[in-house]
Amino acid sequence: MMKRVFTPTKKKTILILDDDQPASQGYREKLQAQGFKVEVTAAFDTTLQIFKNTAVDLAILDLCLPGINVLELIKNIRSDSVVPSTPIIAFSNPYLGTLKQALWKQVQQNPSQKSILRQNDCLNSCASSE
Repeated sequence: MMKRVFTPTKKKTILILDDDQPASQGYREKLQAQGFKVEVTAAFDTTLQIFKNTAVDLAILDLCLPGINVLELIKNIRSDSVVPSTPIIAFSNPYLGTLKQALWKQVQQNPSQKSILRQNDCLNSCASSE
């Protein structure tokens, strides 16, 4: 009996918002090798344009980008009636020295919150360091 392999007629599109070009290129190469169409951007407006002009199946967004309020971007994406259910993965590069320092300072100031660091505090610390 011959095995049937599902091959989609249209490639799924993944949008990556990240300012780290080597990382973005690595993601692009790996995802394209798996058969995905990949769009990479590092700008707020470009990201919104891609969402409006392209059927994005998944968005991968870096939370700490200079000059970009990614939470506001997510709100804009979610408020658009065409794309409110697009899955979004939001991340932050763990090697960012500024973020590590801000988190460490916060833990030192309030040791009781050592295991509960709110995402908003991380973002505010990251944004205020620019």
